[in-house]
Amino acid sequence: MIEHRRVPLSQMESRLLELFLSHEGEVLTRDAIANALWKGHVNPKGIAKLVSRLPCPF
Repeated sequence: MIEHRRVPLSQMESRLLELFLSHEGEVLTRDAIANALWKGHVNPKGIAKLVSRLPCPF
């Protein structure tokens, strides 16, 4: 929720958000994200695009 509103997320956006939340306070490399979400087989631009689609409350 952002400002008490539900924000719809795709399955991959949800998985990425869960990954970030499970590694709170840590810096995740692109390789770590790729391995967690795609078993390592992804274009780095795909990671950037997915991260950019996450809503940011800041």
